[in-house]
Amino acid sequence: MLEDRWVEAGGVRTRYVETGSGPSTIAFLHANALADQGVCHNLRVWEANLEEIGSRARVVAFDALGQGRTGIPSEQSYGFDRVIEHARAFLDITVGGPVHLVGHDEGGLAALRLAFEAPELIRSVTIVAGKAVAPAGDPLSNLTLSAPLEPRYGRTAQAWVMERQSWNGHHIDAGRFLDEAVLVGQSHQFKALRERLHGKNEYDTSVRPTLSRMRVDNWTRFREQGVPCPVMLVWGQNDPMSPVQNAMALFRLIAPRQGTAHLRIIGRAGYMPFREQPSVFNGIVAGFVGALDEGRGAGSVH
Repeated sequence: MLEDRWVEAGGVRTRYVETGSGPSTIAFLHANALADQGVCHNLRVWEANLEEIGSRARVVAFDALGQGRTGIPSEQSYGFDRVIEHARAFLDITVGGPVHLVGHDEGGLAALRLAFEAPELIRSVTIVAGKAVAPAGDPLSNLTLSAPLEPRYGRTAQAWVMERQSWNGHHIDAGRFLDEAVLVGQSHQFKALRERLHGKNEYDTSVRPTLSRMRVDNWTRFREQGVPCPVMLVWGQNDPMSPVQNAMALFRLIAPRQGTAHLRIIGRAGYMPFREQPSVFNGIVAGFVGALDEGRGAGSVH
């Protein structure tokens, strides 16, 4: 297991890990627990990916603002724009130059927004199971995760959510991610954040409106300017949270104004294809980044 490291990013103590070396850096952004869907996402979710991809490039992964073991803002509002500001501060300190971003769901949204806001810093964006980015169809996640187990965020409850999100649950107890998620769920910081967002309604008054504004702005930019860097979408063929049709719709929005746009569908995988099919995922990401660094990368769908 990669050793925890710490850095002050945007005035917040931030946990991260890194491995590998090379001319390129790939940064991994995990999904977010802000919507209270039942799993305490943290950097360990990438545990089956970092070292293998790190054999070809430098890789870093970090806990998002208020997530995992990264600190939480005290007085300021907790809109998703704060999450993005923190991510940029972290990347400025640990990378400093152009970086390839790989983001899962809300992490993919953060990566996309960073590409819009700081195009000189972002070499490419890979969005994995981007429910927070894709045009929404039926709210399948509401049905998939209905009637959650109690107590919320205990081991059994979080494992239940992961099982419901997966094509095959073999990855749930593999590695340290679930152990870490349970520890986070028991922490005073997470309980305080959950009370702040949902007990005091800050999610509905601050986070949700920010996400809605970003979604609309994304679609406008897709049509008018395009994404300013190469983009790859990676989806599990059996994703119950955001079906492949949503990925296709998102690709059709992005591809007309970004010639280097790819869509990769991973079979026998759900919402976390990087955990269910890690070798396939690792090859896809390493190949995409390697092709870009070598000056190749015409768009395609597979």
